[in-house]
Amino acid sequence: MKWPSTMTGTGGYLSGELRVTKEENVRLRFENERLKEILRKVFPEKSGQYFLCGEGGDKDDMGLPKLLFVCPAYGLQGFALYKKDKEYSEPMW
Repeated sequence: MKWPSTMTGTGGYLSGELRVTKEENVRLRFENERLKEILRKVFPEKSGQYFLCGEGGDKDDMGLPKLLFVCPAYGLQGFALYKKDKEYSEPMW
């Protein structure tokens, strides 16, 4: 079986095996972790991941609400309330 060069990352066709460069392997691992994190947040009922379940109060110039409601896990009756204690600021490097 021949793999297209776009699948191997080597620029040519290889017969019978798929070779991936070290850089491509690192990129694929990073992308895999990123996608797993997205799935954890999209399906909190399966992952047990906390998620934002609401907002309250006026929004500032950046569109951030005064209050955030966080549900610690899917299916729980309660939530944690986080209140903004200061305005948005950028880091002072």
